[in-house]
Amino acid sequence: MRKAALTVASALVGLVFALFIVELGYRAYLWAFSPVLVYQPGGKHLHPNGHGDYRGGHTTLDKFGLRTVLDEEVRNRTTRILVIGDSLTFGAGVNDDDTFVHLLNERYAMQDVGFINLGFPGLDTWMLRSIFFGREDDYRPYYGVLWVYYINDARTNAAYLPIQKKYDMTLYSDGRFASAENAVWRYLKSPALIKHLVVNIIARFKDNKKTQGDDVAWRKYYELSMLSYHPYAINRRIEMRYLKEIMGWMDERGVKLWFMLAPALDQLTDNRADPQDFIRSVVDSKRYPILDLLPEFQKLVLPETFYKHNDHGHWNPKGHAFVADEIVRFLGKPVQP
Repeated sequence: MRKAALTVASALVGLVFALFIVELGYRAYLWAFSPVLVYQPGGKHLHPNGHGDYRGGHTTLDKFGLRTVLDEEVRNRTTRILVIGDSLTFGAGVNDDDTFVHLLNERYAMQDVGFINLGFPGLDTWMLRSIFFGREDDYRPYYGVLWVYYINDARTNAAYLPIQKKYDMTLYSDGRFASAENAVWRYLKSPALIKHLVVNIIARFKDNKKTQGDDVAWRKYYELSMLSYHPYAINRRIEMRYLKEIMGWMDERGVKLWFMLAPALDQLTDNRADPQDFIRSVVDSKRYPILDLLPEFQKLVLPETFYKHNDHGHWNPKGHAFVADEIVRFLGKPVQP
C-alpha cells in the first residue's frame, strides 16, 4: 500500500514538474514572440513583420501589425489615401492580394493614387481615432482619409475616452487591445498561462463549422449593435462626439474625408439601417461624402455569395472586388476633389 502511495506521489510530483516546465516554456515563447493577432478558436498567432494564416486567408503584417507590406510601393505615389476601419478594412479571412484596399491600388496604379490599409480587427471608433493619430505621420503628406464604418462601431461606448497618441496594435489573448509595450507583460502576469495553452490545443482539434449556438450569439451581437444607435442610447451620444472630433481633425489638416458604410448580411434582408441613418444625421454629406453600400448590396442577385461562408460580416474575395469597384465609382478616376 505504501509503495503504491509513493508511486502515485512520485507521478504527481513528476506531473507538476512537467507542467511547471511547460509553463516556463510557454512564457518564454510569448516573451520572445509577442502575438499581434490571436484568432480563437484555433490559437493561431501572427507576429509583427510576419505572415501566416488568419481566418483562412494568407496575411502579411508590417512592424506595426498592419497589412501594408504588399502595397509598400504606394508610399511613393503622388496621392495617398489612408483607409481606416476594423476587420473589414483589414481583410480578415482573405489573402493579401484579395483585400479591397489592395485591389484599389491595382485599379488606381495608372493615376498614381495609393491607398494605405490602416485597418485592424476588433477596433471601434474610439480606438480607430488612436490608430489615426499613431500612424498618420508615417504617411504624410496624404490627400484624404476613407473611414470605413461598420454596425458595431458604437457598441462598446460606455464613456468618452481620449485618444492614445502612442497606440500600437497588440491583442491580448482575450481579445482586448492595449499599447504594445505593456500588452505582453500584462498577459504574462496571468497565474496559469498553461490554461490558455490547453484551450488553444483543444480548439485546434475542434470542428469550426457554424453551430446553432453561433447563430444565437451573432443575433445577440447584432441586436446589441443596433440598440447602440437608439436615440436615447449613451453609445450614440458618445459616438456622435467621436465623429465630430474626427471631422474637425480632418478640417484642421486640410485633408479630404469620405465615409463608407458597410452593411452586415442581416441588413440586406431585414432592411434595418440604424447605423446608416445615424451617420447621415451626424455627417454633412456635402462636406464629407458618404458611400452607403447597403443599397448597392441589396441590388445584387444572391448577395450572400459575396460574404464568407457562415459569416454575417466579412466579405469573401468576390465581395472585396465588388466593394473596390463601388469605391472606384464613388471616388472617380482620377479621384475627384
